[in-house]
Amino acid sequence: MKNSRVIALAAVSAAFVVLLLIAGAYIEVLDLSCLFFASLALMLPLTKNSRAGAFLAYLAGVFLGFIFTGMRLQIMLPYALFFGLHPIVNDIIEKKNFNKILALVIKTVWFVGVAFIVYYFTSFFVIENEVIKQYIIPIIIVGGALFFIVYDYIMQRMQKSMSVIIDRVIKKK
Repeated sequence: MKNSRVIALAAVSAAFVVLLLIAGAYIEVLDLSCLFFASLALMLPLTKNSRAGAFLAYLAGVFLGFIFTGMRLQIMLPYALFFGLHPIVNDIIEKKNFNKILALVIKTVWFVGVAFIVYYFTSFFVIENEVIKQYIIPIIIVGGALFFIVYDYIMQRMQKSMSVIIDRVIKKK
């Protein structure tokens, strides 16, 4: 595939990321779903084996996202520390044939760590219930780990599906 098409795919990916981050920042009920879809948008360059394109789209998304969301850390911190890098890390793990169990454990610890950072530095987890506030650390650890395992599986399936779809679209032209 020509480099110009990969660059265009990375630019489209970055644009989608920025639009999704803006939507997540200003429409609060969409914050988590926009993070998920922003991660999916980063998979576009990865469908053509361009980690550099995906990483540049990630950097552009973070830079422009911070500017256009008004530095809203509730959306930008999780994206910058985890959701933006996760598709790229998954691609590296898949292509380099790392141990799948070890990779899952490391990624789960990474996700839970980011959840703690987001909890301590933002108001993303606004908790009114005193019982939940008392047990928030085990809730973040256990709930975050369980959520991440499902999330990681879905993202891996979506990457494979997106590769097939992009291949079909590009071959038709």
